[in-house]
Amino acid sequence: MDFTDQQLRILDILPRVSAALSIFGSLFIIYQVLKNPKKREMVYHRQMLVLSCTDFIYSAVRFVGGWPPPGSAWCTSNAFLGLLTAVPQAMFNAALCLYYLFTIRYKWSEVQMRRLQPLLLVFPIVWGLVSAIFPLSAGCSGTDCIPAEKYYDLFNPIALYVPLWTSFAVAL
Repeated sequence: MDFTDQQLRILDILPRVSAALSIFGSLFIIYQVLKNPKKREMVYHRQMLVLSCTDFIYSAVRFVGGWPPPGSAWCTSNAFLGLLTAVPQAMFNAALCLYYLFTIRYKWSEVQMRRLQPLLLVFPIVWGLVSAIFPLSAGCSGTDCIPAEKYYDLFNPIALYVPLWTSFAVAL
């Protein structure tokens, strides 16, 4: 089925609208957490801060979409930022679910959650960096703006799909 020009324009605009709304929502949460010193100290608000930061970047990538010309540095950086934040965003959502599980079901205190915080915050960031840097180090030029799809058969499952679906399973 071929799409008309009007349908293609709508398909191009709609994701940008939802991305813009997500950007504004993320900026609001970032502002609310950063303006209050008490919130910056709490584990929950730190998790919301990093989740909102990754969501802001990922939404900006989705807003830009296919604007960068293939093969350009802009395209490569857009793809890098998408890889940098896509899986960590799911991991931060799973970490938030674990926070709720431990604090509500198992009655963990803020002090107990602080011991778990490095794992919940640092691991997704490191994973995102590794999964975004690997395609660049392998010579990605960003010709199709999705560098992960042109690499080794093991890269997608190991670096992207396994942690993504594991995060979904943890969130359930």
